[in-house]
Amino acid sequence: ATLRKRMDPRRANGGVFLGLDGVVIKSHGGTDAIGFCGAIEIAYEMAQHELLERIRETMSLSQEARNANGAPAAAADV
Repeated sequence: ATLRKRMDPRRANGGVFLGLDGVVIKSHGGTDAIGFCGAIEIAYEMAQHELLERIRETMSLSQEARNANGAPAAAADV
């Protein structure tokens, strides 16, 4: 029963929108209360673990590494 519960698509309901200034989960329209609750849980965990800040830090470090290696600047950096 544990594997079935973990594989239930309602528990991982929703798509994550990245590139926005906040946590946004788009729940699937045909889901039930369990699925909707799953989408809320995903958003809560993302906020609790400061996922957006971690992504920002990683991207900043990656950009710094590219700049240090002499790679051309991205269009947003110009």
